[in-house]
Amino acid sequence: DQTLHWAAPNQECKGGARRTDCRGNSTKAYKGPVPMTAHVHGAHVEYHSDGFPESWFLPNANNIPSGYAKQGRYYATKGNYATSSKGSAVYNYDNSDGSATLFYHDHTLGMTRLNAYASGAGFWIIREMNDSSLPGPPPVYGQNPNSDMSVRKKIREIPVVIQQMSFYDDGRLFYPANRVYQANSTCSNGDVFGDTNGMPKIRFLPNNGSDLSPIWNPEAFFDTWVVNGKTWPKFEVAPERYRFRFLNFADSASLNIFLKTSDGVELPIYIIASGEGFLPNIVSVRTGEYSVYNMKSGSKKYDIKTTAFNSEIQALLIDPGERYDVIVDFSGLLNGTEIIMHNTAPDGPFQGFDSQDYAPANVNTTGMVMKFIVRDELKNPGGDKSSLPWLLQMRARAPKCKSAVYHRTRDLVILEADSKVCVDSTSCDASPTPQCDETNSFGPIMAMLGYGRKNTSRPSLWSDPICMNPKNGTTEIVVSFF
Repeated sequence: DQTLHWAAPNQECKGGARRTDCRGNSTKAYKGPVPMTAHVHGAHVEYHSDGFPESWFLPNANNIPSGYAKQGRYYATKGNYATSSKGSAVYNYDNSDGSATLFYHDHTLGMTRLNAYASGAGFWIIREMNDSSLPGPPPVYGQNPNSDMSVRKKIREIPVVIQQMSFYDDGRLFYPANRVYQANSTCSNGDVFGDTNGMPKIRFLPNNGSDLSPIWNPEAFFDTWVVNGKTWPKFEVAPERYRFRFLNFADSASLNIFLKTSDGVELPIYIIASGEGFLPNIVSVRTGEYSVYNMKSGSKKYDIKTTAFNSEIQALLIDPGERYDVIVDFSGLLNGTEIIMHNTAPDGPFQGFDSQDYAPANVNTTGMVMKFIVRDELKNPGGDKSSLPWLLQMRARAPKCKSAVYHRTRDLVILEADSKVCVDSTSCDASPTPQCDETNSFGPIMAMLGYGRKNTSRPSLWSDPICMNPKNGTTEIVVSFF
């Protein structure tokens, strides 16, 4: 959607300026060469390796249209590598994060959602300690656990990318191509770029007085879960312990997952780490409750404290971009036992379990993520040497702070700006109305940041000057509000 603030390699900006990284001047769908830049989510990096939204570059192709910029305004590469004309950049990662489950994805200005949806994500896993007490090993380059059974019997660490998608009958990916589809899917099937005819009385850009982009959707939800590139897959496991690294890479949908056998027995999910490192204690999660295990140092004795969630439906809640490093114990289950990963997060925006509009996912589609099947023939010939989850003594890596005293507290507010186009209904025959309030805006038009107090914060655009710049060596507390 070229009406957004986006990479604009065609250098066609609103107002006629010839530059990149701007709000475009066309309502047509962009169909030129695709800019990309790699971002490792959560990594400690220098500026030139962060995959900044304006650091994109075009592919090294011989058919780039004349007049197109090949790089974004903040393109950067490591060192003296001359890559400016080769469709690439060199990034450096020192992996100083400690043990962590990071991931990489495209980060291009104004089109991250599209590139990420089409190209997916990959794990960037950092190991700092001997994991011999955890289920393992992971797959390694050169070994194929899918075709070599001797390898398959030993692999006990599995990275799991979970992404929500929809498909056409011929297998092509579906992504909503106009804003009308998001407002009311009965008015448009979402197939035609910028088609706003489904709501003929509503004005969209470039019409004067409108702030509604004709293509862009503020969020997108789909009807299947895709796990490691496969829709609703089956995964055969030995009756042993496995380590899974879960990543929710959905565009907008949250996950609230739990594991249950076909006869209704729920398996606990033992959390050993979040995305940025090990937890100080093992936490097991079942629907409606969680338990914290506190090991006594140097012994096999532990205390356990079980607490009910505020909602009886809550299980392992994973919002988009979040990762969890977990252990699932399949030992003791009979050969052929089937375990379903269920999801009870909503099929729309997650606004809390106590929301009046909360409705669990469709049990026949997005309410299921994948299936595990226990197979005795997959047992490791050497046996399961991993520790019982509740006997693990974790070594959480505490942040290195120069001082326990903080110098300042700041409020950071996540805001969603609503359109100033107000309507009298959400039907296909909706008409604009001059009477505007919080209930009848056509919908969100952009996400913004606000600095200062929650109720007096001024919304800021990505292009606005920086107004929150901590001094080097100081410690600050940032409080986020939504």
